[in-house]
Amino acid sequence: GQYDIREIKRLLSVFDDQCDLVNGYKIKRQDPIIRKIIGKIYQILTRIIFRLPIRDPNCDFRLIRQKIIKKIDLKSTSGGVGVELVKKIQLAGGRFKEVGVHHYPRQSGQSQFFKLKNIIETLRDLRRLRIFILRAQSRSNRKR
Repeated sequence: GQYDIREIKRLLSVFDDQCDLVNGYKIKRQDPIIRKIIGKIYQILTRIIFRLPIRDPNCDFRLIRQKIIKKIDLKSTSGGVGVELVKKIQLAGGRFKEVGVHHYPRQSGQSQFFKLKNIIETLRDLRRLRIFILRAQSRSNRKR
């Protein structure tokens, strides 16, 4: 894999009662330069648009408390699922911590994210998530 499972100890060391999700972030991404560039642009845009509390929502090395995951309903079927997961946990009142983890070159296969069909699907899912958030905020404002 692209992560070392033994580094789970790093996440566990900060996973306390004041935290619902510990998310890893890649210390040094081990991907081709074009993937690093596209990945950084994606991170910046999603953090700005969705006001995410963590730096790397697509780092799949994370721990999530069961009680918070039961409060959310994920809809995304694309690469946008990491952003949706983090944002919905944030909206549910989740508390976050981050830990740097090492990232290793892919040993086999290839990423499916950078295929045009998958990029379009991710953008569609992110658009749906943005609409969901705006509607939730509108309902919240009407209740006041």
